[in-house]
Amino acid sequence: MNLLERIEQTLLCIQNKDFLQFNSWMETADILLIENLMGRGILNGNEVKNDFFTFTQKGIHSKSGSSLMNICSRNDVEKSTYELVRVLSKTLNDAKILNEIQKDIKDCFRYVISEILNNIADHSNGNGIAIAQYYKTKKKVQFSALDNGIGFLANIKRKFSNINTQEEAIKKALEKGITTSSYNLLYASERNIGYGLFVISQLIQDIKESELVILSQDTLVSVRNKDGISVRRLKHNFECTLVCFEIDENSMRKLDYDIDTMIQKIVLPNTNSIDDVF
Repeated sequence: MNLLERIEQTLLCIQNKDFLQFNSWMETADILLIENLMGRGILNGNEVKNDFFTFTQKGIHSKSGSSLMNICSRNDVEKSTYELVRVLSKTLNDAKILNEIQKDIKDCFRYVISEILNNIADHSNGNGIAIAQYYKTKKKVQFSALDNGIGFLANIKRKFSNINTQEEAIKKALEKGITTSSYNLLYASERNIGYGLFVISQLIQDIKESELVILSQDTLVSVRNKDGISVRRLKHNFECTLVCFEIDENSMRKLDYDIDTMIQKIVLPNTNSIDDVF
């Protein structure tokens, strides 16, 4: 199954209160969704018996994964970004020599993760969480972040009154320059914000066997290399926002791509046309 199908299955199990599948296998999105339900008092934690879940809850970092990172304010972002990028870049760090493309990928991860976490810090009311994991057997790196903010639609609609559904709002947020941040930073320099989701969605489309999935309330949107954008409308409102991406290790290592140049081409021509809607 692809990432969209796996997350959709997880949400269906949660809706049906069927937690047995989590006892044998959990991915990053599963952990955050279960943790969110516990934080809201819907679950007590005894429903899931999984070592990976237990380790992340206890704040245990591993060589292949981060612990559960709590994002309550912007003070949490820098430390959390460092740890999450460490995990996402593990397959690159294991290489004997980091070439310029691999360094660019790490910089891209750092930018994308910091912007996503800053958005959570600004809009999650102090209850954002994030996690990353390198799956050696699957040859994948995976990142997930979740918050209980008001979702894409409510934010986007403040600026674009013609947007009426979560699907439309998520697709709008994937466009260039639709910022969710009030700080003008790119690689810790001035200006050029609003490109986190856009940059990762563009990167995903250029890396084979990789995928970005966004959940907002009752809508799932996926961006994949070969399938483009897919949408699932859910029967249940999960009252949270989840961003999850999964990148194939082998394809990432072989990527012949100047990410720094790509970001400059994305950002520089339109630095004065950013729509700050959040």
